[in-house]
Amino acid sequence: MAPVADPRAALAAALSSGDEALDLARVLLLIAAEERPALDVDAYLGRLDALADAIRPRLSGDEGPAALLGTINGHLYRELGFRGNAQNYQDPRNSFLNEVLDRRTGIPITLAAVYMEVAARLGHRLVGVNLPLHFMLAYETATEPLIVDAFDGGRIMTA
Repeated sequence: MAPVADPRAALAAALSSGDEALDLARVLLLIAAEERPALDVDAYLGRLDALADAIRPRLSGDEGPAALLGTINGHLYRELGFRGNAQNYQDPRNSFLNEVLDRRTGIPITLAAVYMEVAARLGHRLVGVNLPLHFMLAYETATEPLIVDAFDGGRIMTA
């Protein structure tokens, strides 16, 4: 694996695929590659795959949404130490997906991207919820959505 030769052209191509085919993680990593030309986008995509692969054996397929989210939370936050960077929120590294994966620290939207991408690799769809001054995720259920605060250790709430 190697750095992307022209991150800006690769980003333009990725963005032209349309919303349904958009590979969010690749797009975010290509944005980071514009700033860090030596960045190996595929290696970081592999790291997201590895996060999901570590969780997959812990899932039976029969667990409900809250149990699924709890399993993801256990791995990302309790075992690996992902966390919101409340002490240095403005640190530019919080906005680059590769840095968030390396440091396990970020802001709401980048931690939400990690969470969404891991869940997607496990076959589950979460959507972004842009609240005033905060970004969260929603997991649709038969009754009401479960809201996940990726910045706050994956805290699960209802509407």
